Amino acid sequence: MRKAITPIIAIIILLLITMSLAASAWLFLSVYAGGMTSKLIQQSYGSEEGNTVMITNIGEADIHTDELTVLVSNEPAQILNPQLIEEGGSAFISFEAIQLGQVNVKFVAPGNSFSYNVDINPEGITGLAAHWAFDGGSMADSTGSNNGVLGDGTCMKGSGACPSVTDGKAGDGLQFDGNDDYARIPSQIIGGSDEITIAFWLSVPVQESNYRRILSDEGGIDVFFTTDGTNGLYGYVGDSGSGGWLLSNEDLTGGVWNHVVLTASASDGKVYSYINGNPAGDNYNNVGFTSATIDDLFIGSGYDLAHKLSGSVDELMVFSRVLTEKEISALHAWAS
Repeated sequence: MRKAITPIIAIIILLLITMSLAASAWLFLSVYAGGMTSKLIQQSYGSEEGNTVMITNIGEADIHTDELTVLVSNEPAQILNPQLIEEGGSAFISFEAIQLGQVNVKFVAPGNSFSYNVDINPEGITGLAAHWAFDGGSMADSTGSNNGVLGDGTCMKGSGACPSVTDGKAGDGLQFDGNDDYARIPSQIIGGSDEITIAFWLSVPVQESNYRRILSDEGGIDVFFTTDGTNGLYGYVGDSGSGGWLLSNEDLTGGVWNHVVLTASASDGKVYSYINGNPAGDNYNNVGFTSATIDDLFIGSGYDLAHKLSGSVDELMVFSRVLTEKEISALHAWAS
């Protein structure tokens, strides 16, 4: 006759099973949680500037930025320079400037998070090579590197070859009379960059003749109207690009301000266009972009002082990288 398991033996068996399950759970949690809590980050205080901040790895394992989440005012933002941060190491990390102005930035790692407030303006966006706000008719570059002149540099604002100061989209802008006005940046703004973004605000009436130039140098950029301004913009961006439509079938006349952004990258050789914060399609006629050098830039005129613009320009910016669509939208909203 088989003997029944006594209550004491049953209790012992249950205890052994319980202890075994607890040990397995502890092992799992220690490995999982330990792996998470070993990946800790810390802001290097005072390092934040625009859309860039220094992060220190204070955990017990290397951490890749792919493991981090960035929120700008609670909206996810892409990290622009992904990289590995070794244990105990630090790195400057840049993220999409998807909102401009005063924002809250939060970095979330597997084991912890931190947040801070920062003011992001165009000068704080990674890759800004030059920015002319034209306030008061000034041709000063806010980055301090590429100051320009009105006309030949000797005329007074609104007389001779100097454009007038007008109400811009943000502060003041430059108004060109279509006869002899122009502005010029005689220095090299960008040289041999395999990426570029050019942004500006444009307000024009109907053009009196063809080929009126907005931006022009002798080889790096040419942006102009083919007719009266009712059918978009033509031209090229880059040292090796061929001419084509930059904005087709866009009526830019009527004296309203329009935000125009052109981006190009050697990665696909194309020029992409944006109007008022929205994609306008890629310009397949400009296939072949490899690099951009902008040297001795003319505004409101061809580099040969022909084909003068009738209209106004404001907030001209040049970046040495391709801005993302979210950043372009934020740039448009900033001045709107």
